[in-house]
Amino acid sequence: LGPLISFGEMSGLVGRVKNVAKGVGGAAKEFGRIVIHGNGINPDEIDDGGAEALLERISDGVLADDRRSAAHELRDLVQESRVAQFAIGVIGLPTLITSLTEERKDTELVHGVLEVLVNALTGGAAGADGGADTAMREGGEDAHLAHAGAANSDAFVRNPANLELALSLLDEEDFYVRYHTMQLLTALSATNPFEVQSAIMSNPTGVGRLMDNLTEREVIRNETLLLLISLTRGSEDLRKIVAFEGAFERCFNVIREEGAADGGIIVQDCLELCNNLLRGSPSNQSFFRESSFLHQLPEMLSLKVPSQAKGGPPLAPQKAANLLCALELVTMLVSSSDVGGPAKSAVVNVEGGDDVAAEIAARERAAKEQCRVANQAALAKAGMLDTLLAMSLGVEAVDSVPVRVFALRCLGDMVADSRQNQDLLFAAAVRVADVAGKGGIQAAERSEPALLACLRVALRGLDAAERTAAEGVFARCLRGNAELQIMLISTIAPAGEEDDDGERNVSLGGLLARALTGKSPHREGDDLTPIGAPNELEVSCHAAAVLRHALDGNATAKARILTIPLEMPKSSSEPPDLLLPRIMRFLSAAVRSSSSSALGEGAGGGGGGVGGAPGFTNAERIAAAAAARKDAEKLQAVLLRLLIAWLHGCAPAVNSFLAPAAHLPMLADLARDSGSSAHVAGLASVLLGCCLCAETLDGHVDAHAVLDVVTARVGLNEFFGRWDEMRKTPEFIAAAAAPVLAKPLTRITAQKLVNRKVGESDGRGEEDATGGLYDHSMASFIDAFEEIVKERVITLYARPKPVTAGDSTGSWEAKAGESAEAHAARLKSLLRSQDAELAEQRARNAVLAEQLARGGGGGGGGSGADPEASGSIPDGVESSQVKAAMEHAKAALEAELRAVKLELEESRAAANGAEESLRSLSEAYNGLEAEVFRHEEENRSLRRRLETGGGDATIPNPNPNPTPAPTSEADLAAAREEGRRAAIAEMAGRIEEAEEAAAADVVAAEERGRRSAVAEFAAKLDTSGMDDDVGAVAAAREEGRREGAADLARVVEEKDAEAAEAAEQAESELNDLLVCLGQEESKKEALLQRLIERHGEDEAELEELMDACVAEEDDDA
Repeated sequence: LGPLISFGEMSGLVGRVKNVAKGVGGAAKEFGRIVIHGNGINPDEIDDGGAEALLERISDGVLADDRRSAAHELRDLVQESRVAQFAIGVIGLPTLITSLTEERKDTELVHGVLEVLVNALTGGAAGADGGADTAMREGGEDAHLAHAGAANSDAFVRNPANLELALSLLDEEDFYVRYHTMQLLTALSATNPFEVQSAIMSNPTGVGRLMDNLTEREVIRNETLLLLISLTRGSEDLRKIVAFEGAFERCFNVIREEGAADGGIIVQDCLELCNNLLRGSPSNQSFFRESSFLHQLPEMLSLKVPSQAKGGPPLAPQKAANLLCALELVTMLVSSSDVGGPAKSAVVNVEGGDDVAAEIAARERAAKEQCRVANQAALAKAGMLDTLLAMSLGVEAVDSVPVRVFALRCLGDMVADSRQNQDLLFAAAVRVADVAGKGGIQAAERSEPALLACLRVALRGLDAAERTAAEGVFARCLRGNAELQIMLISTIAPAGEEDDDGERNVSLGGLLARALTGKSPHREGDDLTPIGAPNELEVSCHAAAVLRHALDGNATAKARILTIPLEMPKSSSEPPDLLLPRIMRFLSAAVRSSSSSALGEGAGGGGGGVGGAPGFTNAERIAAAAAARKDAEKLQAVLLRLLIAWLHGCAPAVNSFLAPAAHLPMLADLARDSGSSAHVAGLASVLLGCCLCAETLDGHVDAHAVLDVVTARVGLNEFFGRWDEMRKTPEFIAAAAAPVLAKPLTRITAQKLVNRKVGESDGRGEEDATGGLYDHSMASFIDAFEEIVKERVITLYARPKPVTAGDSTGSWEAKAGESAEAHAARLKSLLRSQDAELAEQRARNAVLAEQLARGGGGGGGGSGADPEASGSIPDGVESSQVKAAMEHAKAALEAELRAVKLELEESRAAANGAEESLRSLSEAYNGLEAEVFRHEEENRSLRRRLETGGGDATIPNPNPNPTPAPTSEADLAAAREEGRRAAIAEMAGRIEEAEEAAAADVVAAEERGRRSAVAEFAAKLDTSGMDDDVGAVAAAREEGRREGAADLARVVEEKDAEAAEAAEQAESELNDLLVCLGQEESKKEALLQRLIERHGEDEAELEELMDACVAEEDDDA
């Protein structure tokens, strides 16, 4: 800037600058604008407050004392003058850096220059929490100071050599040089953390120097802590390096030296550094756990001074801040919430990168979950559960609401998804004050189950955040623990008249029952209800919120609680008071309260104070009515969430809910009412969806009737529009997002939490973002359940309620023993029922189309519209989903009708086929009978012929000279011998043919072997380079002959083996043939012997009989 503006001509500009800039901050802004942009001002007229002259003395001074004095004067000037602070960043940095480099041995001058730089960056606020970044958040004049410091910091880090110079100054022996250097680095990290992180990590000894400073004297140690806190907030790599350089050990040593939780702000700084190192880092958490630091946490959270309930002094704010930071450290170790912030992906622009990134993310989640489970087990073993219970419950509880809230949240994270820790919590006990006697005089202490004490806080705690945190303990303890859920439901007993001891000896279920029935724990006349305590309706709703966690996902508990009475009837004629009707009465009362609050809010806009409380303005009354309406809305949401968790997946509960005729219309009106909030209407729609999706049982569960009520009183378009409106609200979006850890505690935020009043929100719980209307599990369920309800509605429209009982797919088939006429009559009856259902479905579709037309008619729906119609669709709610549902239902119905017709045609075709098959079978049976009859006739005729041939001796003999029997036997033997010889000759011929074929195959194989060998050898000879060496060619030829001969011999052996095998096979076949021939000959001889025995030895008669048999065989063929 030297060539542009010279500070020698600035005397005339002072008045102009003061007139333009209002106040010190305005003068600084105007000066900065003029310095940067020029604006046509004479450079010599700019006032730098005297900084240039002092800079010239530092750079050009002859005497060392003069340079030191100038540095000290410039330090004071920069601290007092904002204009001089700007001037340092514009013109002073080169001079100061040169002095640090060249005058390094002059430690006093280096002191002064470093103080000038620190004041230029912080304006004299060094050592305060955060430096320049804190000033930016404070606003006002400090904001202008912060902007000046940020500009100077940017100018300093623009040259990386400046940071290297600052880090090298940490090696100086002078204490003040190292101290002011740490102040300078801390101020730079407040506005330029990335540059400072890069410089430290690029320096081989950068982190080591900082770790060594933690063992220095207190002032340097404290500045080092502030620097490390600032640097470890944004760099994961630096966090790992700092952790493995021994940061945990040094921090815990400092905490022990300072008195642990009873120490000062240095303890808080050490805990904040440990929190930064553990936040979202499984590797650092594993190192922390394996280094045995985790076992020191319970002792760190223990206060040496007794609580105020035991006569101790009030808890100091700094001790409360220390406890908050220590509890935050425990939360980092056991919480399942994500760190938050943008997701990091290590795979960019790579094919399939999404799958790889998803796999990497899954592995990281698994590693974090494994580390969390190990931390839970180790902390429970170290006694952290007892420490947290002592801090949050009983007479030893810390007398600080924020600390108790943090302890309860930490206790919930300790038992989440850990069955072992849940059992430990169930068995744990705390010491509570025993209030007895009229007036509530404290007599002594007694032991009470920890969960019972926690339930008292969840029901009647004075602070809303504390009640919510206690409810969170139950939510995490009961989630997934079916045994504990059943146990809690089993202990619910009817609440009778109050005993003398009030609620001293009561179980978990009994205390819930008393809260649900509105019975106060205080005796009449005691007047011990604290100011700000919840009323009985609110207490009942708090009990309903706890009860929801006991029913969530447990069908046995849902069914069991349906029959448990809350109060025994006073007479036998009165029915017992069950929970479900009472919940509906609470919901009705909350709806009336919300309506009256809305009326009060609307009436508050009128004039005057008519009907209002004296001394309150209209604005105050409107604010009070709005607050009351918000509380009523929250109560309705709590009750609806309980009913949703109860009715979902439990048909008996839906049956009991729909039994009273007024429940369903009331719920439909709550979903339709435009005056109710989007949250209440949306949750009511979800509850209607639970009724639609319930399984059909004997009783009142009728999904078609529920759908008719929804269509008539709400309208499908508006029904699903309520879901969309609810899902678009900021509270639902915040609940549906994955839970994230709260922002890190700093000095400022911890101090604000400590100083918050009872009833104020701390801004760190889930209920602060969701307004207490939803939680993450409920929001996730609603997101997934909407599609199920849509499919259910489409199914109900596509498959209406059957008209005839017993209609099923199997009824189309013929039953056993059913005649064709009865089957056809039954099919006609089924077709008539299907036709009636089709007519009913067409009527329903016509009503739906009419409602859809009225709903999509734009803004024409005036006051004269039918209140039962669905035309009151809000703006922006699209009907495309309902139209698609109608089209889908219509298509499904038509497809079902076509399927029924096709099935009928198939049944008819099957009947015709069966009839044709029966006819063919009958004809085949008749033919078979005729054939059997024919064979029987032939058999009878043959028997007659045999009988007549064997008994009649006068049969004429065609041969007058018969041959004697021996001659006939000789001829037969000769014939047999001739047959044998012929067969043997035939087989011999076959063997010769086989041998000849085998020999021919052998010859052919040998020839093929010779040819292939010659060809192969010729190829080898062609490629061997025969022109070069005749001897080599001859050797190759001789080798080829030997190989050929060997191959030929091998082939001949193979062929001989094949011929031998063929001859052996032929001989085996010949033997088999001879055996078969012998068997046939034996059969022939046996048959001939039987014929001779039956008909005698007459050859002519035998030949005639054989000819007849041959003729019959030919006829059969």
